[in-house]
Amino acid sequence: MPLGQASVVREGADVTLVSLAYTVPMALAAAERLAGEGISAEVVDLRCLIPLDMATVLASVGRTSRLVVVEENPYQGGWGGTVVSIVADEGFELLDAPIRRVAAANVPLPFADALEDRVMPTVDKVVETVRKLAAY
Repeated sequence: MPLGQASVVREGADVTLVSLAYTVPMALAAAERLAGEGISAEVVDLRCLIPLDMATVLASVGRTSRLVVVEENPYQGGWGGTVVSIVADEGFELLDAPIRRVAAANVPLPFADALEDRVMPTVDKVVETVRKLAAY
């Protein structure tokens, strides 16, 4: 796998889900569920952050006109903010809706599993975010 080359792991036409590592299977599961509702989600696996393959992300957003970034880092300070910033700077005209992010809450990670589920991104949270974005 060459460094700095993202991969489109699922093609779609309605929304781009950008993910990395742990969140790739989550984005794929959400895309599968959304397909059952008639929403076609393209899933991009960044694979690495440095170098960051924004050409693949921008090409995907160009096809779908919508972007949801899915990351397990806290909403503040995560890599998703960088992706969003670059798309806003270099691909704003490609968008037909606001960019959305599904990320961990801005709190210390709880030890209890039940609390961790409330803080971390989940397939359900991704699906709900995409549903709202698709209706925009």
